[in-house]
Amino acid sequence: MAEPPPGVIPAFLSGTTMEAFGLNDLESAPVPYVRVSVSKILADITFKGVISDWQPFKKQIESYKNGDVPAEELELLVVLDSDMIYDQNFYFCVTEEAAQAVIEQFAAAPGAGKGEAGGDGPAAEEEEPVEPRPREIVDPDPVNRPWVEFEAVVEEGKAAPPKTSDEIDALVIRDLEPKLKYGIIRKRNHFGQGAARFHDADHIEVEDFKPYRDPQFKENPDQPGVFGTRFMLSDTATQCVPHSQDGASQTARYRLVNSMVQYAPIMVDAKSGDAEEAQKEEDSLAEMLAEMAPLAEAALKTNETISVFVDDLSNLGDEETLGNTSDNKIKEYSSPFTDITYSKNKIISCIDWMPGAKGTVAVACTEKVSLDEQVDMDGKVRTSHILIWNFRDPIHPQFVLNAPGDIFCFKFNPENNDLLAAGCANGQVLYWNLKGAKNSAIQKDKNDKGGQAGDEDQGGKDDVKTIRAEMTSTIEVSHRRPVAALRWLPPNKEVAPRTGAIVPSEKKVSKQILTLAADGMLLFWDLEVTKADKNGALLWTPIHRIIMNSVEGSGELGGCQLQLHTA
Repeated sequence: MAEPPPGVIPAFLSGTTMEAFGLNDLESAPVPYVRVSVSKILADITFKGVISDWQPFKKQIESYKNGDVPAEELELLVVLDSDMIYDQNFYFCVTEEAAQAVIEQFAAAPGAGKGEAGGDGPAAEEEEPVEPRPREIVDPDPVNRPWVEFEAVVEEGKAAPPKTSDEIDALVIRDLEPKLKYGIIRKRNHFGQGAARFHDADHIEVEDFKPYRDPQFKENPDQPGVFGTRFMLSDTATQCVPHSQDGASQTARYRLVNSMVQYAPIMVDAKSGDAEEAQKEEDSLAEMLAEMAPLAEAALKTNETISVFVDDLSNLGDEETLGNTSDNKIKEYSSPFTDITYSKNKIISCIDWMPGAKGTVAVACTEKVSLDEQVDMDGKVRTSHILIWNFRDPIHPQFVLNAPGDIFCFKFNPENNDLLAAGCANGQVLYWNLKGAKNSAIQKDKNDKGGQAGDEDQGGKDDVKTIRAEMTSTIEVSHRRPVAALRWLPPNKEVAPRTGAIVPSEKKVSKQILTLAADGMLLFWDLEVTKADKNGALLWTPIHRIIMNSVEGSGELGGCQLQLHTA
């Protein structure tokens, strides 16, 4: 991708924006650029908001000036980038100098529109570009020339390298022994001995299929010309096999030939001695041996002083020396962490520790059903829960998060543990904000401090705080398969809507989520970007999607795990 010059900004404009600003005709226009009113662009940004294609460049558009031209009459130069020079389908100029440079570039280009360059107008016929003839490289003297040997400069005291012709000649494979010939003969009267004899066989002798005449074969008096009262029979001969004919056939036979392969090492004869002697004289080999010899000697001495076959574990002390067994082994934290209403007889599909909170863990509980039971339950309304447990109370969950389906993955926000996002089995993405529930729980703890110790046992199901999802994605634009993985994007980076470009961010808390499913799609979600339908209800849709096509051909890849590289 080429780097745009100063004052030129690449942009991706959708088909709706192209139709609204009259940019669809630029492909067939004499020149691929047009002036667009700045006020009309700002009006589009005000009306559509963040979903406008011009929204990422609002500051550059507002700062555009053109001398003493009033703000109502300012116009930007928008150019169609059909060759994707700047990796987008359009680019526009935010300075008048850049706009004039683009116009002069198209005017000076061969085949440019004459209406802009001062010619006869857009109706003038464009000259077809003439392709240059390919360059022909011809040998001026196509004659076989003698071999020119390369003579290498040899320093004193060193062996001369072998000639190129000697090296090539050494690679040629030659027969060391003459080839053998074998001749096999047979007398003429031995030909055809023991061959099979074929003859014709009659069908009556083989299958006992004799002719048969129906006694009812006679002319019908009611139907002249029709023979037979029940069905028509005729005395006709038939043969159920092809007609036999005399012929001869000879099968092509290839004689067997004994083959033999013999190999021998390639010998290189150095003029100053054998190859081994020449190799020993190399300075590089001598330097390497001088450097590695002390290291190898030290390793050999270490092996002699330390026995590598001794079992070190057999020399450990007994329990009486080290103390009690229970004091030295890792203790298992035995706790119920089971709720009769929400997690009994269910399996845990995902676990995540709450960041910044000591002794707080969240688990997602799903039904323990087989594949056939899942098919029977498909299409029915089902609810699932995410239980947030605190080690101070392992009997009752601290919070219960309601979900419209089984949860297979969820994650706390690393910067703010009040935010939690999860992916459902039906492909939807959910988001909870625990701030209000935490404040209510803190206030309740303050009010209960003056109570008796027995009041703690009077709680239970009624004291568990159930929280509904803050936002739920629209199922039509969600994943078509269960969400397999979910990650929060780092706060210093974010994905621009529609374009999908990664831009820096100054936010301290991440507000964007990346989800992956087996439908072959990566979806980016933003907690601050929502839409509203005609009834005023909020619609949470992805801001960008990536389809993972197979690199080997047609088809899509199903994702199962997700890992972000934050560098």
